[in-house]
Amino acid sequence: MRILFHRYGSICEPDILSVFHALGIEVTEEKEEITCKHIPAKERVRLLTDRLFGVSFDLVFSINYFPYISEVCLRFDLPYVCLSVDCPVLELFSDTLRNPCNRIFLFDYTQYRRFVKRNPEHIFYLPLATNTARWDSVLSSVTASDREQYACELSFVGSLYLEKSPLSGKGLSKLSKRMQGYVDGLTEAQLKVYGYNFLEEVATPALIAELKEAFPDYPSLPDAFSEEDIDRYVAANHYLGMRAAELERVRTLRRLSERYPVTLYTRSLPASSGSPAYGHCVSGGPACEGTASLLSCEQPTSLLPLVDVREGISTLTQMPKVFRLSKINLNITIRPIQSGLSLRVFDVLGCGGFLLTNYQPELAEYFEIGRDLDCYESMEELESKVDFYLTHEDLRREIAHNGYKKVKAAHTWAHRISQMFHILFPDPQQ
Repeated sequence: MRILFHRYGSICEPDILSVFHALGIEVTEEKEEITCKHIPAKERVRLLTDRLFGVSFDLVFSINYFPYISEVCLRFDLPYVCLSVDCPVLELFSDTLRNPCNRIFLFDYTQYRRFVKRNPEHIFYLPLATNTARWDSVLSSVTASDREQYACELSFVGSLYLEKSPLSGKGLSKLSKRMQGYVDGLTEAQLKVYGYNFLEEVATPALIAELKEAFPDYPSLPDAFSEEDIDRYVAANHYLGMRAAELERVRTLRRLSERYPVTLYTRSLPASSGSPAYGHCVSGGPACEGTASLLSCEQPTSLLPLVDVREGISTLTQMPKVFRLSKINLNITIRPIQSGLSLRVFDVLGCGGFLLTNYQPELAEYFEIGRDLDCYESMEELESKVDFYLTHEDLRREIAHNGYKKVKAAHTWAHRISQMFHILFPDPQQ
């Protein structure tokens, strides 16, 4: 089999590539986008077309969906296979989703149910995975220095979404006072609910209109099959969902740090012992703690004063050591991932780390809660379980080991690619 692999720099690409090579697949990489992120649309089409001319490929593959690749593959009568690893993904609203050349794999079942009706025979559900062999290799040489540097009680690795949320900081003030209150009310209500995202249901035409007026760069798609649907999706996921993500992550870490040593690895804030000022606070700080105004006030205040904030770390070399050496790894799934399991769930377990994650509807489909990992459905339950697991080391280690064995046995990228190929090329005798 010969595959043309379009690469743009996703952290999943090396793992998928290694599986292809292990299977004896001949892979040609088209990777100009890794180093040049602003290639004009016509040039992207030309680059892909040039690669396809004169060479007999069995399919084109990419991480996430690219409408222009689908269009080129349609002209070449060539299957286009993509594995979606992100959410939200605006490109799934492209009218090209209907193209018969597509073979699209989505990891969030709620997302899958939404889009499968657009191309029922060519859109599939497939959860994410990890590469335990790579993590094993990195973790086989953990040193005393590593333990001193990365060992901690409770860690969180990831963005605070301060830089990714259009409504962060002064962004919310671009809306009318009435709409600011509406947005605050919606996000506060959503933050109280685990396992169900209702933001799209309450994204009204009035909210969408104000967002479009306040933010001229409101995301859109020229060939969207439904402008109304995509506008509501963007309002709920790119605006309200990201707002909920920043509030949830900051509040959770802030509250936990009042009782436990918390270490944060992020590129959202400069590294320091206790984070620097971010935004402003009318009252000078304490009165805004835990409120929606925390990220948009008027006098300087420290955002996470009790958290040990450290700089972002290397995914391939440092992250696995943090996961293995933290007593508790915290996962906070962003709300746009409605039912599925994020990559972080598989990676923590694949590194042999103990994971405490927010509840997701698909969690029990793949893991035994309380045996392979544990989850929470409220801040009170999270605090209670942090208390429990910090004082029950043997059980914590046993659960981490169980999670690692489960992932290694059933949830590696080798397993996923095998499942994907079984769907693409079913055994005619079965």
